[in-house]
Amino acid sequence: MNNRSHIFSIFFLTVLLTACGGGGGGGDSTPGQEAPPSDTTPVVTPPPVPDPDPGTTATLNWTAPTTRVNGDALAANEIAGYEVIYYEENAGQGAGTVVNISNPATTTYTTPELPMGNWYFALSVIDSEGLYSDFAIAGPIALP
Repeated sequence: MNNRSHIFSIFFLTVLLTACGGGGGGGDSTPGQEAPPSDTTPVVTPPPVPDPDPGTTATLNWTAPTTRVNGDALAANEIAGYEVIYYEENAGQGAGTVVNISNPATTTYTTPELPMGNWYFALSVIDSEGLYSDFAIAGPIALP
């Protein structure tokens, strides 16, 4: 029997997308107060420089499993960590970015800013013997 495919079950994997953006501001104006007289010379103001597209981050949240795929109990101290892989739809998992999380208490990961496109996110649990679970895969997720 292949231990690798029967190690853990992951209860759920959710991907929350958060887009970075800017906010607007308001002007300072006091009611009843007149503006100072203006010069008659027109003032040329260059157009505002748009902020560069800050990209989008993706946040993965999961619950640590308590049972293995075969139904055996999985104690928290048997979890050594997690592996997260994220990749663009046309690139494939093998070309993805791999992030190893060595703290078994961690149940969230936020990517750096990613360009727009369709992305996949995969999560595997690593036990104390170094065995990996099957990957739970979410996607494609369209990032704006």
